[in-house]
Amino acid sequence: MFRSLKWKKLNPASEIPDLLPFAADKLTSWVYEDKIYVFGGYGPSPPPEMRELYPRNFSFVPDNLNGYVYQRGWNNHLVIYDITKNRFEWPKMFGDIPPPRAAMSSVCCSNGKIFVFGGRLETKRLNDLYSADLKKDTVIWRKIQNATDLEEFSDNVPIGRSWFSFTLVNGEKHALLYGGFDTFERVLSDAWLLNLETCQWKRLSCFDRGQRLWHTAVFSKTMGTVFLIGGVQENLFMQDQGDLGPVTWHPKSLETIQLSPPPLLALTLEEINKNYESLKPMLEEGTILPRNLLNHIERRRQGFGI
Repeated sequence: MFRSLKWKKLNPASEIPDLLPFAADKLTSWVYEDKIYVFGGYGPSPPPEMRELYPRNFSFVPDNLNGYVYQRGWNNHLVIYDITKNRFEWPKMFGDIPPPRAAMSSVCCSNGKIFVFGGRLETKRLNDLYSADLKKDTVIWRKIQNATDLEEFSDNVPIGRSWFSFTLVNGEKHALLYGGFDTFERVLSDAWLLNLETCQWKRLSCFDRGQRLWHTAVFSKTMGTVFLIGGVQENLFMQDQGDLGPVTWHPKSLETIQLSPPPLLALTLEEINKNYESLKPMLEEGTILPRNLLNHIERRRQGFGI
């Protein structure tokens, strides 16, 4: 069912009759044991009759500056979509439940431990850090790091931000944070490594790959590489006001962060690709190179459009 590559619109049931998930964007989500967890976000205020059905620890902070006809704001709503049962569920939450926020990011480890960092609440971009343990129908939150009012960059902890990437790396021992957008509307280009055992940050000053927000990042375990994909490299609000003039809004390049030495195969393919013309006679059919390596070379060249 999950390998057909065909879209299908679902109509999930609800564990609580008549209760639907909070309408929101800029939320964060993760997958654990055939369940999709969705947390927080920014959206319209739920009607009073619907709000009464939500769990008691649900919070909504109205945005009084947005200028919309209808009220919008931030929430700390947590809902589960059970893939096998095709229904929404509302887990019990205990501990240091995070306040409402949007445009934050999260990572989920295979042992059911999750980490949520940053995001925006009202006019502030946050740098607080929370973890949670996922237990069947229960989520137990713990605050690890309080939000601070940093205005300048530090080597100890990332400045508050939204619209950044946060990616599990190194066998789930660390999470890599990159870029984002801070309270002072600066597009960020810094990289940080969070040790998920000690919850200590380490700034990676050598991995500045240019300003980037609203992007995604993917870690290749085989390559030991994080790929920074897409996003925006300018202040979104300045663009709306026309203050920047004609700009290149999106990054032109796919950037990488190499966290460990690349495998020998990757290095070999790169060198063959660079020197293909001089090596071409050796790469024709009948050479001593194995067929699977020739296939690798051909796919790589097709991928680069050579």
